[in-house]
Amino acid sequence: MPRKARDPDAYQERPARPTSVKIGPFTWTIKSWDVRASNNTGAYGLCDKTTQTILIEDGMTLQWEQHIVLHEMLHACYCVAGLRELRGADDQEEAHVALLAFSLIGVLQDNPEMVAYLAYTGAP
Repeated sequence: MPRKARDPDAYQERPARPTSVKIGPFTWTIKSWDVRASNNTGAYGLCDKTTQTILIEDGMTLQWEQHIVLHEMLHACYCVAGLRELRGADDQEEAHVALLAFSLIGVLQDNPEMVAYLAYTGAP
């Protein structure tokens, strides 16, 4: 069910942000992040690997929120793929991209609601 946007730039209905996303074998919870807490960090989102929780600041425009959600999902993919283990590899960029591709294709296939949310533009 769409919810009304809180941001001042949005004049239309917008899709509800999903409350979870499956990344690899894990289900990550997506929660709103109190703006007072996020302002203390200078970040709009946070990926907590310990609790498998993604926090997203409320009140952003839809496009910026979509960007932040995807950004934090990539941090989760990085964690699940074990990319920290690749430190010192000769071609880190290629290794990182290859492993993220495997994680991301699984995320996209396992989460059609998230794909619809991220692809939503509001255009007819």
